[in-house]
Amino acid sequence: MNEMDKRMRKELADLLGEPAFVRLDSELREPNVFSILSAQEMSTSINAFLAWLLNPNESHGLEDAFLRAFLVEAINHPPPEAGKAPEGLSPIPYEAVAEATLDWDLMDVRCADLRETVATTEFHLSASDAKVDICLYNNAYGFAVYVENRLAPRDAWRQSQKSPGRPWEYRTEEYLLDLYHQWATDQAGEYNILPVFMSLDEVPARESRFVHTIGYSWMANVLTALASRPTISEHARILLKDFCRWLGREIPAQLDPEGQQRDLELLATRYSLVISRLFDHVAECMACDDEDITEAFHEVYRRHKPTVDTLWRYLLFRQDERVAATCHEVEQLLTAEDGVVLLVLPNRLAATSPRWVCAGEKSIDGDEGQPAMEVYASTTAMSCGVLAYSRLMGTKAETIWSKATDLADAHGEKLSPKRHAKLNFHLMKALYDNYNPQLVAADFVRNCRFVNLLFA
Repeated sequence: MNEMDKRMRKELADLLGEPAFVRLDSELREPNVFSILSAQEMSTSINAFLAWLLNPNESHGLEDAFLRAFLVEAINHPPPEAGKAPEGLSPIPYEAVAEATLDWDLMDVRCADLRETVATTEFHLSASDAKVDICLYNNAYGFAVYVENRLAPRDAWRQSQKSPGRPWEYRTEEYLLDLYHQWATDQAGEYNILPVFMSLDEVPARESRFVHTIGYSWMANVLTALASRPTISEHARILLKDFCRWLGREIPAQLDPEGQQRDLELLATRYSLVISRLFDHVAECMACDDEDITEAFHEVYRRHKPTVDTLWRYLLFRQDERVAATCHEVEQLLTAEDGVVLLVLPNRLAATSPRWVCAGEKSIDGDEGQPAMEVYASTTAMSCGVLAYSRLMGTKAETIWSKATDLADAHGEKLSPKRHAKLNFHLMKALYDNYNPQLVAADFVRNCRFVNLLFA
């Protein structure tokens, strides 16, 4: 066993015995229907649940109380540039849109009888493919609320099933532009529209003149209070309790800063390397007995999966200044001929290229023309490598492996061991005992050029 493996075993043992880990693990082990269903990665499920809560005529017993609280929250967060005149030419007919926008204030919301409001999901705006996540409409008052819901702030972008190799994208501008043209024409009918952008991590909407941006943290207090109402069914009470606990797990900085958030920060500060290497290995490898330390990784992950997943997601968004230093070194080495696009994340640098596409292959989701590989450097895992997406290589995976083997032999490179991977696998991977931005940058650029040759 080498010195790094000894270090990993020591840190792993210390992590498992850390009181903060024990507390976090105990909390996350409690059954929760939203955690079990991986709700953060299944936005349609959360959209359906929220639409159920927002519909006064559903069986939850909330009547229009949650809907009213939702509208109050939206109106309390007006667009930051409401009423501001556009600069220069714009495809959006702002004046006409303003006339079709709902102009209610808090008194209107608090006094209205909202029980006839209808909630639906995946609402198509027109004959186009554009749609909003949740639509609320009330014929009596002539209003509609269009809600775009951003739900996956902490999911590893490279693990995204929809867009491997690129960050999460939300079509806020796209759907609003379509909406605005409708509002300025007869298509809007008699409805006045309230556009709402809701996000778990409370990022601002891209459009700032009409869109109301809200988060999720307010829901926990509101639903906890509403759950005590005598009209609430016991089953609905259990769902509300689970949802509030799930929110506490997803946004602890807002809902539990002195508890779970403090424990997460402590563990991430002390054990970032072993957590990152553990997750990085088990996310790719279904099972192995190559080395003593990897066996330990699998055993710990099997016993503590929710806690390790939570720590890994937390680590993804901890800023590391070494990424900027690595990016600077990489930019000094790359040339225009390399043709790569750099993506800078809090503790990770990645590169992708339109050249790295398996022509003719299409994923099960219909994605075509997306890069099948990425080159990355991780400061938390202290690693650099080439990650391949099995689902985007399709039937050409074996051909690419064979070509990569020949290229590696010809250029003196070393490929990673071929494993039975879940979704993604490493074509190349280097682990460092110490993270040196210059050394990592040299490996990073060399990996980019290797992949260019592979897809030439």
